[in-house]
Amino acid sequence: MKKQLVLLAAGALALVSQQGLSQTVTYVNYKAPVFRHATDQRFSNHRQIFFMADINPALCNQIVSSAIKKDSAQAIFQRAAAEEFEKLKYSTVKDSLDMSVAIMVRDLDITPYQGAGGLGSFNTGTTYTVNGNVTEYVFNKSGEPYVQRNIKLPGTVTLTEADAIVTPFNKVLANNKSVDMYRVMMKCVKQIALERKKVLADDFYEEEISLPIIYRAKKKYPEFAAIDSLNEVLINELKKKDTKDYTALVKPYEKTYQQMLQQEYPKDYNLKPIKITAYSQLAYLYYLASDTVNLKITMDSLYANSYKFLGARTDYDARGPLMKTLTGYYASANARKYPLDSTTGQVRDKMFSTQKLAEGWILLTEGDTIKGHHIEEKFAGSILNLDAGIYIKYEITNEKGKQVEKSYKINNIKSFGYLNRLFEVHKFKPTFLQSKALSFDMLKAKSYPVEVIYNSPKIKILKENYGDEPTNMILFIRPGETEVANQGRDWEKKKDEMLKEYFKDSPAVLSKLTSNSYDLKTEKGYLQLAQDYSK
Repeated sequence: MKKQLVLLAAGALALVSQQGLSQTVTYVNYKAPVFRHATDQRFSNHRQIFFMADINPALCNQIVSSAIKKDSAQAIFQRAAAEEFEKLKYSTVKDSLDMSVAIMVRDLDITPYQGAGGLGSFNTGTTYTVNGNVTEYVFNKSGEPYVQRNIKLPGTVTLTEADAIVTPFNKVLANNKSVDMYRVMMKCVKQIALERKKVLADDFYEEEISLPIIYRAKKKYPEFAAIDSLNEVLINELKKKDTKDYTALVKPYEKTYQQMLQQEYPKDYNLKPIKITAYSQLAYLYYLASDTVNLKITMDSLYANSYKFLGARTDYDARGPLMKTLTGYYASANARKYPLDSTTGQVRDKMFSTQKLAEGWILLTEGDTIKGHHIEEKFAGSILNLDAGIYIKYEITNEKGKQVEKSYKINNIKSFGYLNRLFEVHKFKPTFLQSKALSFDMLKAKSYPVEVIYNSPKIKILKENYGDEPTNMILFIRPGETEVANQGRDWEKKKDEMLKEYFKDSPAVLSKLTSNSYDLKTEKGYLQLAQDYSK
C-alpha cells in the first residue's frame, strides 16, 4: 500500500499545469466502517452488551388481532425484536453479558404527513407524523440500573423500502395501519439502540464519509487528479477493518496533503480551493487518528480559508461534527470507569443509605493488613456523607468472629483494594481549581486515595477517581520520591517545562514531549508516556 501511495502522491505533486482556470471544490460521498471509541468511556470496560426491546401491553393489544392471546403477542414481539438486533449483529445472547439495554415502547400513534410535500415524494417513501414515547433502561450484570431515560420519538418518520420488516410479529398484526405502526416502531427502536451502542461500546460503525476533490481535475489540473485515487485507496483500507488505531494508516495521506499546501503553483492559480481541499482532507485524517490537537489547528485553518455565504462557511461546517465526536470521547476518557460488576457481595438497604459490598483488603500505615469487604455507601436524597474524604469503610470480622463495620481514617491507610483495583494514599496540596472539587482546605496538603493505573519498576501512574465526585487528575511518582508529580501551581502554570524537566533522564520521552506526540488530555496519553519511560 505504501508504494501505491507514494506513486499517487508523486502524481499529485509532480505536474504543474500552466492553465489559468479557477479550481472548484466538490465532495464525493462514501460509506465505510470506521472504528470509534464509545463516547462515554465510563462504560468502556463493558464488552458484552445484551439488547432487547419490549412493548407496552396496552399498545400491543391495540395493534394485534383480537384472535391472538395478548401474552403470546408480547412474547412474539420480544423474539422478533431479538431477531432484528441479530441482523444488526447486536448481542442478544444473555450468557456472559456485562450490560443490558432494554427499550420499552410505551405508546405510539401515526398519521400520514400532511406537510408541504403531501404524503412524501416519489422516491423518498411515505412520511408519517409520529406521536410516541419510549423508555430506555441500562443495567449492569447484577441487574442494577445505570441509566433510565424517557425518549420522545421524532415528530416525523419516513418509511422506505429499506425499512421493510418481515418477522413472526407481522402475522399477528390487525391491519395495514398496524403494519406501518410496527415498521415505524422498529425503525425508531433500532435507531435508539444504535445511538446507545455508540455511547457504550467501542466498535466499527458504518459512517457516511464526504471527501473533497478538485472538480474535473483530470482535464484541467492534472496535479490534483490523484486526489480521487487517494480517496478510493483510503476508503478501501477502512473497509478492510485491519486496525483500530489509524495513527499509522493516515501518515502517508497526511504527508501528501501537507506537501500540497507547501507546493508552489502558477501565479494565476486560485489557492483558496486548493487549501480548502487539503485542510478538509487533513481534518478527516486527524479525526480518524483521534488527534484533537492537529484537528483543532486544521479546523482553524479551514475556517480561515472557507468561502462565506449568507453567514455560513459550508466547507468548515461540514467538518464541525468531527471535533464534536472526539470531544465527547475525550470528555469522559479519564472519568472513573463503571466496574463490570458493581458488587461481588450483597447490596444492603439501610435506613438512610444503600451499601454495596465488595471483597477486598486494607493495609494500614502501621503495617497491619486487614481482609474484609469494602463498603460503597450512597445516602438517600440530600443527606450528606460526612465521612466522605475522611474515612474508608470496610466490613471486617472482629475478635469475637462477628461481622462489623469499621471506618479507617485515610491518614492511617497506606493502600487498599477491591474489585481488582489497587488504591494508594498520597498527600498533595491541590491548586484553587482542583480544590473546589477536592476540598475547601487550601492551607495544607491532605491525603487522597488514588488508583494505581500503571506500575513499573521506574514509575507509577495514579488517578484520583475514588468517591462520588473525583477530579480524575492524573498523577505520577517514581521510586524513592515522597511527593506525587503533575499537581500544584508550578505544574498548572508551566506544565510543558515541568514535564521536560521531570523526564529529562529519558531521551525517547523528551523527544516525544518536544514534538507534542503524547495526548496528555487523556489517560491513554499518560499510559503511553509511562510505557516509553519504563523501557
